[in-house]
Amino acid sequence: MDIHAELQREHALLESIQRVAKQEPSLGFADLQWETNEDIKARLARLRDGTNPGVKFITLRRILVMEHWGGLRYYAGGWASSQENIHAEQERIYAEGSELGEFPDIADALRFADLFLVQELALQIIDTPRNVHWWEPTEDHPS
Repeated sequence: MDIHAELQREHALLESIQRVAKQEPSLGFADLQWETNEDIKARLARLRDGTNPGVKFITLRRILVMEHWGGLRYYAGGWASSQENIHAEQERIYAEGSELGEFPDIADALRFADLFLVQELALQIIDTPRNVHWWEPTEDHPS
């Protein structure tokens, strides 16, 4: 899967996300490197060569990282507004909650990104289809 090509098919939703989030390529995000059926040599070659990167969407409060490793894997959680502020913002970062999982497709991934990054909804009330492998709920969310 070429994530960047797939993102362009959902242009309107992507533009909405890009208004609030910086977009960067991502490859080898450690939290997404759980077991896969992929050949280890092929995986290492992909990391070495920078082939088929995923994407990071970063706001001043949150991050969503997506990479394709046998499925469209993601990490969503709190993020520091800058590296200089990471220690001062640690409690808020944890309060944002976090989760790891897989999306069925890019359209669902971008709907999730809109709800999590643009609308800043709590993880536990976002009902976008996804297979969650691990999560910590967002604290102090409205019921």
